[in-house]
This record gives sequence, structure tokens and C-alpha cells, in this order.
Amino acid sequence: MANTVTLGERNITIVPGTVALSTLTAASPCVVTWATHGLATGDRVSFSGIAQADWSGLNGNSYVITKVNADTFSI
Repeated sequence: MANTVTLGERNITIVPGTVALSTLTAASPCVVTWATHGLATGDRVSFSGIAQADWSGLNGNSYVITKVNADTFSI
């Protein structure tokens, strides 16, 4: 199953081997690494299809992001 990040009115599907989240940190706030993500501070993201137990709690929740740089954002 693919992971999906919903960006406002756009849906971007993260498929293993094509576009992928590189890392999620356990820090507060959580920092997501996604190369050249194209997001801006204030964008809203939601996750679905994450199967890894430590991160499955992100599924179905919506987050306003803060852009850290071109490759990372925090939720």
C-alpha cells in the first residue's frame, strides 16, 4: 500500500522506490525529510497508509507544517 500525503487540494502519493519520506524524527516537533518536497510553512498535510508501528499514529491526522528547508519540514 502506498503512503499518501494530502496537500490541501492536491494529493501526492508516496510510492516506495519513487517519491519517499526519508526519515521521521521522534523529536518534538517531528521533522520529516522528503527531498525537494515543495511545501511552504502553513501548508496542511495528512498521512495514510503508514504501516510502521512507531509511525502509524500519523495516519488520518492533519498537520500544519513548518518548512525547515527544501528537504525537511516539521509537524
